[in-house]
Amino acid sequence: MLSDDPPTLTYKLGRTLKEETAACMLGGHGITAEMSLAAYDKLRERGLLHQTIVTEDEIALALKEKLVFGERSFRYRFPNKKAAFLAPALNALSIESPPVQDHKFFRNWFLGFAGVGLKTASWITRNWLNSGKVAILDIHVVRCGRFCGFFHDNHDQARHYFEMEDLFLDFATRLRADAAKLDVLMWQQMRNASSIGIRTLLDSPKYN
Repeated sequence: MLSDDPPTLTYKLGRTLKEETAACMLGGHGITAEMSLAAYDKLRERGLLHQTIVTEDEIALALKEKLVFGERSFRYRFPNKKAAFLAPALNALSIESPPVQDHKFFRNWFLGFAGVGLKTASWITRNWLNSGKVAILDIHVVRCGRFCGFFHDNHDQARHYFEMEDLFLDFATRLRADAAKLDVLMWQQMRNASSIGIRTLLDSPKYN
């Protein structure tokens, strides 16, 4: 069953924009939330998120170590590739900052870096600016949108991101809900769905 307890809605993971950027960029396809948070903790403990200049090698070496989150341990996937993406973004943030007045411009600034797509750039934007003007269309939110009926079977976030984002934001407006809170609520509840019936439904082709 879905949890009856109201979820704790949290956005910001870092104390600085560098930390927030790293926390979001360390996530992605095939990387669980626990694994990305363990990797983020490792880089922060090593001081790599506070250096003016950080190298790909420094990040990669840290990511290749055993990562621990709670009672679980992990090996980070593709540490070299992620380090190659992350180092330039962190170093750029040492000398410039994206504009915060316009949330879409803020998101677009991050799209200039290799390895940062719309989902990750939107994630950074939502978290850092507490933005309700963008949507993080990961698999859990997309499944929920299909389940609720405002996303269609032929909607694909790789090809229709902006259209789907508009549909999500319109859905939030019609519900009179804060879009940022609705996004994380959907993500948490769909991720935590544990009954066999719900999992069978969500694993069907219709919701993937």
